[in-house]
Amino acid sequence: MGKGLCDFMKNTLLVLFCLFLLSFGFKNLKRSSIPSAIKKEIKKFAKNSSCADAHVDEMKFNKNTVYVFNNGTCGNDMTTEVRDAKGKSKGSVGGFTGNTKIDGEDFSKAVFVKTVWKKNS
Repeated sequence: MGKGLCDFMKNTLLVLFCLFLLSFGFKNLKRSSIPSAIKKEIKKFAKNSSCADAHVDEMKFNKNTVYVFNNGTCGNDMTTEVRDAKGKSKGSVGGFTGNTKIDGEDFSKAVFVKTVWKKNS
């Protein structure tokens, strides 16, 4: 085989490998463990959030998985909404009143699991 053909085959394999990795990553996003109700809420939140650092975190609170919709830091006194895995609002923390309780429990006891969405990512 000529050098040109070998280079062509190497480049072709490299491109195919990159496409495989990209498709694998997108499939994992679709199969993620994020409940469909939360995915819908994230889509709404993404459209309405104005801060560049808005994000949604998965947390454990009172032995349950909750999702924290953090508006970011571009505004004063914005609240952070907490939703259960079915998308139902459990309440909000922070804001002008400085609320710290969800279901009568101090939300500072919540344990961070992972960030499931970031604006512009």
